[in-house]
Amino acid sequence: MWMHFIKLFKEFREDFPIPICPFHSHFPASSSSLMSQDQTSISWIDTKPPKSVIYVSFGSIAAIEVNEFLEIAWGLANSNYPFLWVVRPGLIRGSEWIELLPSGFLETVDGRGHIVKWAPQQQVLAHPAVGAF
Repeated sequence: MWMHFIKLFKEFREDFPIPICPFHSHFPASSSSLMSQDQTSISWIDTKPPKSVIYVSFGSIAAIEVNEFLEIAWGLANSNYPFLWVVRPGLIRGSEWIELLPSGFLETVDGRGHIVKWAPQQQVLAHPAVGAF
């Protein structure tokens, strides 16, 4: 599972050799999303050590298949790192939200994982607890 992700990342790096990173600190914040930002993201991330949180968000346009969603879920669970995961309604084809998560998943990652429908991304990316995006 992780090997597939690493292979995709290496292919991406070959296609885009220039480092791609968030530019949140270079542009003023905008609130163009119609979804309300879940502020619990910030209060949750405030409790985590510096550079310890994996932040996962596919933005407002992407859509993924159920098997990809489940692979990401288990990858995050098995990473043993705290994670903030934005799963907006409509991200998973054929699903409303996170109802396709396996039974017991949320209990397995309780406290270590935080799943929201939408997050204040610029605040999250600027937070010292975020170590990977």
